[in-house]
Amino acid sequence: MSKLIYVLSFLILPFMLLSQDEPVETLETSDVKIARHEVGINVTDFLKRLVSFNELEIDDPNSYLITYKILINHERAIRFGLNANYSKSEQEFVTSSFNGDELKSYNFDFRFGLLMNRRLTNHWSAYLGLDLIYGLAHTESSLSNQFQPVLITEESSELGGGPALGIQYFFNSKISISTELSLYYKYIESQTEQDFDNNGFSDQVVNNKRTLAELATPASLYFNFRF
Repeated sequence: MSKLIYVLSFLILPFMLLSQDEPVETLETSDVKIARHEVGINVTDFLKRLVSFNELEIDDPNSYLITYKILINHERAIRFGLNANYSKSEQEFVTSSFNGDELKSYNFDFRFGLLMNRRLTNHWSAYLGLDLIYGLAHTESSLSNQFQPVLITEESSELGGGPALGIQYFFNSKISISTELSLYYKYIESQTEQDFDNNGFSDQVVNNKRTLAELATPASLYFNFRF
């Protein structure tokens, strides 16, 4: 974690020095065109690769790859978040009961929320949000044991929401970084199906429903641009 702090300091310090004497234009004080939109990119994975693959453990279950805000005024905003991932592996892997030769998975997450923003200083801002979230996930594993092959399919969907508390630092009127703490309550439905090719084995389907409260610490860093 100390390496991450050093890298962040090295990357952020030049922007902070350049922005010390530059006033940050806000929606209520700017004499130029008022920014009404903000796009954010999650740069956490880039920083992890820059620091270390092994020593840095960062897990944010409520993070999004791309964020977008519609700035209603200097205090209120509507925001969206999108996260998607697809992976496919054909390398052999081994479980306790099966040998596998293919693994395919994808997931999709969407967020819609309302924000209340509070300017703390010329460069610092805090915000409180209330979000609605939805997610889908799908995984397929092609496995085999000494008897016959089996296809294991896992599908899940989640619906929920909750509050988020964030902090944002503005280098100037357009560029900023931000991170946040969130507490989302989720209702999750999942299904696991084992499809055996051999008729001597019965296919198995397991359904599960559960609810959980998931607290995500400020483990994701977003690079934001207003226009």
